[in-house]
Amino acid sequence: NSAGTVSKLAAGGVLSSGAANQIIQYGTHVLENDTVATDGSGTFVTICTGQTAFATGPSRGAVVVAHTVNGTTVTSGTPVLLRNIDTNGERQSIIYDSAQQKYLAIVPFSDYSQAFLISVSGTTCTLDSTTNLPDKGTGWAGDYDASAAQGVFLYRKDADTFVYVIASTISGTSVSFHTPALVNRFYHRISCLQFYRPKNSRTLC
Repeated sequence: NSAGTVSKLAAGGVLSSGAANQIIQYGTHVLENDTVATDGSGTFVTICTGQTAFATGPSRGAVVVAHTVNGTTVTSGTPVLLRNIDTNGERQSIIYDSAQQKYLAIVPFSDYSQAFLISVSGTTCTLDSTTNLPDKGTGWAGDYDASAAQGVFLYRKDADTFVYVIASTISGTSVSFHTPALVNRFYHRISCLQFYRPKNSRTLC
């Protein structure tokens, strides 16, 4: 995960599971890779799409939910709608910035991609600020680079174009983005994937 911790299960061991929690009931649901972030201390935040109440708000709105884990028990908070508009159906991303102790989500909409800076206390998500990305972007994937204390995100400028990378810096309750850099000039229609490797302080794409 983004905090650099890994859980292991020895061969032949027993994996205990608790009860399932319903995150969101209504609307159109999308939950893909790169849509869960953790502080490494038992708190997780998921981002998905849907409606926080029946026939209320966008059917495919971006929603975040905080969860705490104790043994096999997961306690989930109230879903928070990030913006009262449908996402464009493409991949969104969320990371945890351990230096600033904030979560950063990026969601693509039909007009532009938007970053949401989120504080979490227990299972309560509070939206600190929002920022429009330099490019409209789609197919987002991100991770936190602990050595640089920055977020690193891959994205495509639209549904069928080159892949770019962009870094983010959080300061207090605001986030800024650096100049995007071109990763390659091949056309891609697949989602981007990346992860941070603490051993040699590198982000692999």
